[in-house]
Amino acid sequence: MKRGDVVIVSLPGDYGKPRPAVIIQNDRLEGKLESYIIALLTTFDEGAKVLRINVRPSPENGLKRESKVMVDKLYAIPEHRIHQHIGTMDAASMRGIDRALMIILDLDPLARVHPRE
Repeated sequence: MKRGDVVIVSLPGDYGKPRPAVIIQNDRLEGKLESYIIALLTTFDEGAKVLRINVRPSPENGLKRESKVMVDKLYAIPEHRIHQHIGTMDAASMRGIDRALMIILDLDPLARVHPRE
């Protein structure tokens, strides 16, 4: 599996139903970790909207409905929780995901705010 792949996953607990997710970890880590880092997708328009990237369904991404990548819902899951590869995100969607990841993980040095300073 590669970064940007759209897959169907099953997580334990509240998000246990089979649902789409996007692989977000670096491709250079493939085979070096026991899990994959994913962001879940949803069709609901609620929650942390600034951190949810809109994705329209397409033959390339395999989605059936307009969805949002929930960058505020990141998980590291073992490969056996990934059931099916359904498609791949386009470059524009991945740029949006990257920007949202930079915000939520505070990876943009120009936008850093340190309340303790």
